[in-house]
Amino acid sequence: IFGYMYSELCAKCAEKFPEFKDETNPDAKPHTFKRLLLNKCQEEFEKENHIESVLSELPEDASEADREIVRKRAKSRMLGNIRFIGELYKQKMLTEKIMHECLIKLLGEVENPDEDEIECLCKLLHTIGKMIDHHKAKPHMDQYFVRMTEMSQNTNLANRLRFLLQEVIDLRRGNWVTRKADPNQKSASALERAGKGAAAAAKGGRGAA
Repeated sequence: IFGYMYSELCAKCAEKFPEFKDETNPDAKPHTFKRLLLNKCQEEFEKENHIESVLSELPEDASEADREIVRKRAKSRMLGNIRFIGELYKQKMLTEKIMHECLIKLLGEVENPDEDEIECLCKLLHTIGKMIDHHKAKPHMDQYFVRMTEMSQNTNLANRLRFLLQEVIDLRRGNWVTRKADPNQKSASALERAGKGAAAAAKGGRGAA
């Protein structure tokens, strides 16, 4: 909800303050709000291994609990940024070309994909899928989803991430209409917990034998 609100605010700011002078260099070409926003979005999006870099700044004696808190905050910020970028596109503050560049980068490798990038990919497609998946873009979108299908079948990937990918694949098949939550349908995190529990039980059973 905040991503949508902030994107609306940015659209209004761009309209009300189309350009302004550089106070540090009055003779320079005026800045535009849209350009500054685009530069900041690009800077945030292109940060490599954002979560790992945040964790590396913690002291060596930081507890595992503290690391987990920092990791969750960094991940929340990362996903929030990608949602915000998607909402800016829906406000026509960012171009479709930029969105395709983002999707291509997030698709990464099929064999050894980055888990954080998969989550960002799914979050972005949830946000912009209905708008960007039109007739002219179909060849590109088809290619993206071929890769996503391959990734969803990668058994080396955590069940939770495979579930997220399949969820977006199903969403596209349903013309981007979000279905009401099925109380019998397990969430991605629930599937991951169930998988870990089953593995632990199997290991315990072998030990008892």
